[in-house]
Amino acid sequence: MKLRNIFSAVALGAVALTTFNACSDFEEVNTDPFATSADKIKPYWLLSKAIIQDQQNPNDAERVFVLYWGALSRQDGESCSSGIACGGGNDEWRGCEFNLVAKALTYTNAAIDLCDANYDAATAHEQQLYGNIKQFGRVYRAYLLSEFSDCFGPTPINAGQGEDAVFKSVKEVYYYALQELAEAADAIDTSVAPAADEAKCDPAYGWDAAKWKAYAISMRMRLAMRLSECDPAKAQSEFEAAVKAGKGIETNDEVFQIEEFGGWDDWTAVMSRTWDWQSLSASVANLTCNLGGAKSVDALKHFVKDATVYDAYVKDADNYVGIVAPTQFAEFTDNPTKQYYVLGL
Repeated sequence: MKLRNIFSAVALGAVALTTFNACSDFEEVNTDPFATSADKIKPYWLLSKAIIQDQQNPNDAERVFVLYWGALSRQDGESCSSGIACGGGNDEWRGCEFNLVAKALTYTNAAIDLCDANYDAATAHEQQLYGNIKQFGRVYRAYLLSEFSDCFGPTPINAGQGEDAVFKSVKEVYYYALQELAEAADAIDTSVAPAADEAKCDPAYGWDAAKWKAYAISMRMRLAMRLSECDPAKAQSEFEAAVKAGKGIETNDEVFQIEEFGGWDDWTAVMSRTWDWQSLSASVANLTCNLGGAKSVDALKHFVKDATVYDAYVKDADNYVGIVAPTQFAEFTDNPTKQYYVLGL
């Protein structure tokens, strides 16, 4: 029995020795063929992933957009009876938003870091593009931090950077975001144009530097306005500085927007779920019926060059509510236009 064990040990040793000698490159054997190293990754791939990641797949959109944001903003009448507006929130819903932004921040920070790490090995064109990608990443990070802070309050500015998170006050988050937007917008080189295959990796602007700069300037104005009541001096100085920094978003094609599709992934339209009524709330109905102080026809002029082509279809905002349908619609609601079917705005 002992001899058998000895021979077995010798045999195993021989096999191991033969195997080891046959491997001239031990590191190559231990390299994951399905993995890649940081120097092979384009920084804009990660920023693209961050943008797509934050669009909310149907599971997250149901909890974050419909039951939280839609309900609290009174956009969605249905959610005012089942969402957080009536005390229906829970940790799972909050966790969805937390995870969305946390992952997007991780990808964004990685993209910013790779712009520096991979700069020397890049081509001359890539070096120019990476310079802008880094600034685009700073702009998007400022947006993500403001979104996170708006939902949860104190926020770790250094989140997703491979170190212990240190939570900062909402004021510190906003001041940091405003500074990042100012510096990034100033550093964007609008003369740099991406190649066609590179542009495909940006679902919002195609790495159009002028549009990213306008987005940064407009976001700076937007964040400044949010401080108008709690920190009016800072709000005014930042807004005025943003106006002087250049042209913000002025036309509809400059809006940061992502094309949506059907299915079940991050590209899926937020309002595409068949089980969600997402009915129009009374608050939004009031606005669309001119009860909010802004006439729909005036708003139309901002989106079409010649609004006069719709003159024959525009209803009298002061006297027209629609066609009354008392047997088709409920009578006892808080909607001031109850039982009326609106033919047009």
